[in-house]
Amino acid sequence: MKEFQLLMDLAFGCIASDGDVAQVELDCLKSICIQRGISVQDYHSALEHTQSRFNQDLAVLYDSLIPELIEMSGDFEKQLDVFEMLIELVVSDGNVEQSELEFIRFVFQLGQWNPESIKKAKPNWSPFLQGGFETAWELREKVLNRMTNGVEKHRM
Repeated sequence: MKEFQLLMDLAFGCIASDGDVAQVELDCLKSICIQRGISVQDYHSALEHTQSRFNQDLAVLYDSLIPELIEMSGDFEKQLDVFEMLIELVVSDGNVEQSELEFIRFVFQLGQWNPESIKKAKPNWSPFLQGGFETAWELREKVLNRMTNGVEKHRM
């Protein structure tokens, strides 16, 4: 269940990373979970837990995910699984926003994952793995600020 909660925290961050929490993206996340054998009750419970964590300090939340993401750096299949989920969420509303691609880059940065390995294994996913010019700190601040805006809008 710990890994499922990690996926929920990453998924909700991806959804909020464009400054909005769109219902179509939440519906997509629910569908992904159901396809993975998660009950609707467990989905709602995990989403509620994630949302309560997002209402606190996002920097602390994402810092707490670093050890689990780094642990995944040794499991390429899990990396592919996370990345596939994030891609599904990014395309679910019909718009691929630069901020969503920055969130993906942020996840790779936190987990110290090698994007070149994924590009080699899944060349058709390459457009979702774009480089950037900002420092790690600048990327972190940009992504966390947009997620905060998205979560605040969602609460209204």
